[in-house]
Amino acid sequence: MDHLQAVLVITGLVVQALLAVFALWYTIETRALRLQASAQLKLIGRQHLLAVAPFLMVSVTTKSELVQSIEAQQDSPEKAERLESANALPQETFVCAVENPTSRIALHAEGVIYVAESKHFLEGEKGLACIGEKEDYEIWFGEDPLTQKEVVDSTTASFPNATKIDGDLLDHADESYSVIFFKDIEESVYCVKRAFYTDEDGDTILRKPQFLKLS
Repeated sequence: MDHLQAVLVITGLVVQALLAVFALWYTIETRALRLQASAQLKLIGRQHLLAVAPFLMVSVTTKSELVQSIEAQQDSPEKAERLESANALPQETFVCAVENPTSRIALHAEGVIYVAESKHFLEGEKGLACIGEKEDYEIWFGEDPLTQKEVVDSTTASFPNATKIDGDLLDHADESYSVIFFKDIEESVYCVKRAFYTDEDGDTILRKPQFLKLS
């Protein structure tokens, strides 16, 4: 009887050990499968993003830099028209040159500039319907200073399905910056944020741009 009880105890311990090993293996295996599925979903999302999202290139210039660049171009009716428009701008105007080097269309592009020296915001002209394949566009910014709340509210109204337009994105930073908001053909919202500063020679120096998906 003692021998039988000992066998039953040992058998029970072996079964429990086997169950524990199986549970551990199952946990590791399912975790690996979950990680693999998560990686595949991220890859699919990245591939989809690359398929539909335009990646805009943005630079910031002042009125004086814009006038100089236009004057350096070859004479043409278009040059004369652009030069006249640029000279009519207020002296403190900022201009964002937005280029779409991709084959994906950017819709409803709008811009905001934060001026670190005076700690206020400027809004760019609205109503730009589309920046097509290999196209570029200039967004001119008004003189009227706006508060952080005003630009957050205005931009949120323009892009209601964006979830990350807030005081963290449009913050009071140490350096000035521009933010260009736009949509893809599926109505997803993106932005390109780029800090800049003016050096001792009065030239605008651009930092590395940040591309963000906001919805």
